Amino acid sequence: MQEPNYMSLPSAAEMTVDALGFSNAAVARMKRNGIVSALQLAELAVRDPRQLKAATGVSGTKAIRLVVEKLGPLRDFQNVATTFDVISTSGVPLQEPPAALAMTAASGAPEDQIAALLAARTLQLPSRKLLVEKMQPVGNQGPHGTCVGWAANATHEYRLGRQMSPGYAYRGAKSRDNYPGEGSWLRFAMQHGFEIGHVDEQSYPYTAAIREQPISLLAALAGQSRTMGHVSLLGAKPEQVPGLIKLALCGELHDDLGPMPVAVSVKLYESFVSTSTALDGLIRMPLPGEKLRGGHAMCVVGYIDAKDPENPFGIDYFAVRNSWGTSWGCHNPFALAGHAMIPTQYFSNQNLVEAMVNIGGGLR
Repeated sequence: MQEPNYMSLPSAAEMTVDALGFSNAAVARMKRNGIVSALQLAELAVRDPRQLKAATGVSGTKAIRLVVEKLGPLRDFQNVATTFDVISTSGVPLQEPPAALAMTAASGAPEDQIAALLAARTLQLPSRKLLVEKMQPVGNQGPHGTCVGWAANATHEYRLGRQMSPGYAYRGAKSRDNYPGEGSWLRFAMQHGFEIGHVDEQSYPYTAAIREQPISLLAALAGQSRTMGHVSLLGAKPEQVPGLIKLALCGELHDDLGPMPVAVSVKLYESFVSTSTALDGLIRMPLPGEKLRGGHAMCVVGYIDAKDPENPFGIDYFAVRNSWGTSWGCHNPFALAGHAMIPTQYFSNQNLVEAMVNIGGGLR
């Protein structure tokens, strides 16, 4: 018998669930749960076979048989359910922040105006929009809970067109969040960028943030790159948020604003931090009983709709820039190493903690 081969995993990642022999109804159910590849189903079968029925609508025994027929023994895939061990899931505390902070929010507009905006503008959007080419290279936060800085910094890099300091954005958030532990909230990083500003990586290297070096002496320099403001998209109804994010990405959120990436904080579940997800970056919806692992901030830099001719999976995805390096998601099926592909419906429910847009300013 052939020994288990880790390099066989990319082939499983490329195989869609349509090829596994399930009924059309079962495939449709899996896709509603964001399960689109054979590797995702193998990960679930190894991690918790009891969840297979919830995911597929058929018995766990039958689901395992169909997977094994195509992929071989599940023992060859034991490692895909293990936790990817070079990441931090403590970057966004899931409780309310201890310091109050007033923000401009989408809730400032009446619900009927938001609905009218979505109705008028989402129908004309293209089937895909990616801002990746205008972003700086994906970085790696390492085992530190600094993701808020990396996500906020990505929005600064897009508007300024050069490499900026994720460590400075993180320390800016920590200077005002009144939270004693590791991690912070995007709202504080955004507020710091508006009130104080931002600096580049050379002026405040990431290693300086890890050593907790003070940022106060950089205020004058940072003031040259202040934003004009920031908007939270979570004031809208949950089902409206994905549409608002797409409008922001396409420059249709407001007549005076161009395309903008959207910084988000999300809840992370077991499947999000698995080795299988680290291979392809494909995220599924959490299943009933799946363990919550923490909170994490990232930056939405595009979307690819189900109707896009180059999307083989049949579900709508957001392309989300992560900060775990390009070895994470190295076999992303859309050639976006370092990015997560997250079903848009993931952002329609309680999994989304924050969604914020930086507005202009600086020297771009």
